Amino acid sequence: MKYWEKLQNSLTKKIIACPVCHKKIRIPIKVGKTLEINCPFCRSVFQISFRSSMHELLKWDKNLTFISNIFAMGRRFTKIPSYIQITLYLGLILLLLYFLN
Repeated sequence: MKYWEKLQNSLTKKIIACPVCHKKIRIPIKVGKTLEINCPFCRSVFQISFRSSMHELLKWDKNLTFISNIFAMGRRFTKIPSYIQITLYLGLILLLLYFLN
């Protein structure tokens, strides 16, 4: 398998263990949706959901001040996946280059 296909599969699929038989199952990642998974080994049914990384990063608490929310965003930034961090860094660099020229 080529490198790109491996990378794409690692970003779009996840391997989890069935809660009943503990065998590994490969499932697609659907961010923000709840999936109902049928285990092919033991026929059990369970639900799983994946949270959106950007939603978690940009979460705003109305009880905190503006500065506190900005610092909280900075702390949450280290918890998001590295490919999203790289994308945000590149976007920030492009914005800076655009406004500096």
